[in-house]
Amino acid sequence: MSQQYPQQPQWGQQPQQQQYPQQQPGWGGPQQPGWGAPPPPPKKTSAGKIIGLIVAGFLVVGVIGAVVGGGSDDSSSDVSTAATDNSKVKDVVPDAEKEEPADAKTSDKPKADAPKKETKPTVVFKVWGTAPAGALGPLDITYGSDTDTRKGSFKNGKFEATLSLNEDALYYTVMAQLQGSGDINCSVTVGGETKKAHAAGGYNICNAQLSSDFFGGFN
Repeated sequence: MSQQYPQQPQWGQQPQQQQYPQQQPGWGGPQQPGWGAPPPPPKKTSAGKIIGLIVAGFLVVGVIGAVVGGGSDDSSSDVSTAATDNSKVKDVVPDAEKEEPADAKTSDKPKADAPKKETKPTVVFKVWGTAPAGALGPLDITYGSDTDTRKGSFKNGKFEATLSLNEDALYYTVMAQLQGSGDINCSVTVGGETKKAHAAGGYNICNAQLSSDFFGGFN
């Protein structure tokens, strides 16, 4: 066999480039993602900086507005609270003015029982019926006790009188004498005890009497 030699380029022709095998990723050439250090972050453009400044300005304005609004709300709430307190005071003052006087309040309280005045026993004398006046005049009435005798008048068909009781009296009596005709009744009452009598016609006498006893009463 004869040895082959590379042919030399002829005059006017470009020499042929030698062919080499294609390099594998990661050897020498540009690195693929995942091999070696990460690529540097892209630089912000001037437009992005402007947008960021605008957004920050809006945020600052919003914060200032919130602070000012909060202060105004607090002041308005204070004013409303003060107005409410004043209205409460106004509501309270009329009530104080409407308070009843001390005399009215004390009058509502039940008063202590006042000491009852002791009433003295009385003696009641009565005459009733028909008793026309006669030749000697109208019906003749006398009443009282053994130490106090009085005259009475018969009017409109009746007579009534009252005397205070004298415990030292021996008796109490009432007498009524007809003047020719008539029909009458008479009575004397001491405490719860009553004595009655009756008379009719002529010059008859109606006599009712209560006498004292050993026990201080009358019967």
